[in-house]
Amino acid sequence: MDQNPQRVPLQLADHQRKLQVSLTQRSQTLGDLYEAACRVYADELLPSRLALAAHALRELTGGLPVALDLPIPVNPAYITEQVDILEPFWARSLKSGCHQNGEWIGTIDLPVRGLLQQVHRLFEWLRVNRPKRREVAREMFRKMDPYGLELPEDLVDLRYKAWKDLLRYFNNTAHGEPTTVQEFGTNLEALEKLLIDNLLRTPSVDLSVIDSILAEESGDA
Repeated sequence: MDQNPQRVPLQLADHQRKLQVSLTQRSQTLGDLYEAACRVYADELLPSRLALAAHALRELTGGLPVALDLPIPVNPAYITEQVDILEPFWARSLKSGCHQNGEWIGTIDLPVRGLLQQVHRLFEWLRVNRPKRREVAREMFRKMDPYGLELPEDLVDLRYKAWKDLLRYFNNTAHGEPTTVQEFGTNLEALEKLLIDNLLRTPSVDLSVIDSILAEESGDA
C-alpha cells in the first residue's frame, strides 16, 4: 500500500475557489470543511456521500459564528441538564396539597414555591445562555460583510430565512432524511451564493442593488 498517497486535485469552479479562500482566511477549519463537503459530494462512488457532505456543511454553518467571535445557540445537551435539575422539584410539587386531581389550588406551599423558584432560575439561565438565532444571524451577516455595513432589516429577514432553511435541510440530510442529488446540489448552490453575497460583496453592490433585490422578492411573493 502506498504510504504517501497523492491527493487528487479538487476541481472547483472559480466562485467556489474564491469562497474557499475567503472561508480559510477566517478559519482554516471552515475552509477544510467546505473542501471536504465538495470532495465528498463530487465522489459519485462514495456510499452515503450526501449525508457525509451534509454533515461537513452543517459543521461549517455552525462554525461560522464561532469564527466571527459571536455568541452561539446553546448546546441542547446543556438545556437537558437544566431540565434534569428541575425534574425533582416538579416531582415534589405533584405531592403538594396545592395539586389535587390534576389542578393547582390554594395557597402556595413549600414544594410549589421551590418549583417556581427553580423555574425562574431556568428561564434566567436561558436568557443569559441562549441568544436569539435571528440576532446571531444578523450580527453574523454584518461581520461577514467586507465593509461591516449594517444591512437593511428586510434584507436581513430574507437572508435569515434562507439561512434557517438551509441549516434545517443540511441537518436533516446529515441525520439520514431522504433527499436527491439534484435537491442537494440546489441547496449547496444556495448556501454558496448566500456566503458569497456576504463574504465577497464588492463596492458595486450598493443600496440601489439591494433595493432591486427586495423589489424582486416582493414581486415573487
